[in-house]
Amino acid sequence: GYTERVLFTGYFTPIYDASLTKDSTFKYPLYRRPADLATDPATGEVLGRRTADGSIVPYYTRREIESSDVLAGNEIAFVKTAWEAYTITIQGSARLRLPDGNILEIGWDGFNGYEYSSPGEKMLADGVITKEQYSAKGLRTFFEQNPEMMSKYLWTNDRYVFFTETTGGPYGALGVPVTPWASIAVDKKHDPARNIYPRAMPAFLTVPVPADETGTPRDFRGFMMDQDTGGAIRGAVRADFFWGFGADAGAQAGRMKQQGQMWVLLPTEMAPP
Repeated sequence: GYTERVLFTGYFTPIYDASLTKDSTFKYPLYRRPADLATDPATGEVLGRRTADGSIVPYYTRREIESSDVLAGNEIAFVKTAWEAYTITIQGSARLRLPDGNILEIGWDGFNGYEYSSPGEKMLADGVITKEQYSAKGLRTFFEQNPEMMSKYLWTNDRYVFFTETTGGPYGALGVPVTPWASIAVDKKHDPARNIYPRAMPAFLTVPVPADETGTPRDFRGFMMDQDTGGAIRGAVRADFFWGFGADAGAQAGRMKQQGQMWVLLPTEMAPP
């Protein structure tokens, strides 16, 4: 079924108001990496949750984390809405505007070990949204109008990301900051045996990108750097385009779902994967 086409989507770093303490406005927590998260010391692969007797069991799902106090005391910050909290755990980073005017940067610091699954696809399959609503903006609007449906669908995604304070980010999988219109995320970890994309390679892209609120595409042709990976970026025919920071970047990232082409450039002495 290979078509010589790559599906490009977008990601961004949200900027939201937040607080270091919970109150009547800031109710929804984001969490630091918990001490009981067990990972393989060689590969970093999540093994699960280490219990008091030293055994390892599956880690808590998103539903278990958000519907209980199992991680109480491990909060890094609180935001205003459940949608904002969900968005931050999907994007993997955020800039949080604190009440005193300072900015707290947070970035990815591990996850609970579950694969990403798409609430939007489930909602589409159930017929609660249309294809036209299947975007970040469309889902946000739907949940604003139907808040009782939020936990039903967002909790279908078991994957949950943990955070740490950062400066100068967001940082990609290479440990260096990603750059708007210059960084892409591709699959480097999903199946190590396939070794789909070597790290840090330049790539030449030709892909339509949304230009404005209408979603009207315009052609992009240029070089970008393979600097990141992501929970939903799976296989050789997927890539995620970093749009930048804040609401405008989020709107563009949410509209981007385009077929294009990508050429990865390798040194002549490197064997192709």
